[in-house]
Amino acid sequence: MNPSTKLVTLTVRGIDAGLKQVFAACAPDPMSPACQSAVTASLFSLGSLGPVLAGTYAKIAQALPDAKIVVLSYPLQFEPGLSAFGDQINSGPVALNAVIQAAVAGVNNPRVVLVDATQEFAGHGIGSPVPYIAFDPADLAALANFHPNALGSSLGYYRALLYDGVLRRS
Repeated sequence: MNPSTKLVTLTVRGIDAGLKQVFAACAPDPMSPACQSAVTASLFSLGSLGPVLAGTYAKIAQALPDAKIVVLSYPLQFEPGLSAFGDQINSGPVALNAVIQAAVAGVNNPRVVLVDATQEFAGHGIGSPVPYIAFDPADLAALANFHPNALGSSLGYYRALLYDGVLRRS
């Protein structure tokens, strides 16, 4: 990026919401006390994340005075209703998106906007016939796990940017 950058799109700090810790605690038994404790701790940690996010967005806007800063929401990771485990994990992005929305609003800069991508990812969580989220059950520690795959980038996030008017078809 340089000072003439016109558009920045980002998701940032989602890993700080404790998804990996929740996954480790909930994978063996989503109904266990350890899982419930990890989910609770993760959701509690979101309270301190809001000011960090707002500060990050404001710094980017300050560093790039001609850029529109587009913050994208996080999709649900798992297809809702398929498993208790997936539903537990999905509570994180729902809560995180509320924090992100408040952080964007808190920046109070018209160049910093939120684009909600959850609708474009709906029906394409892990466990769906055509998932937009990478997940390798044979390698639970894979770095790509829980991130958008190629379809998630092109049919999820790209479409959200297009439908919200951030991008235009040429």
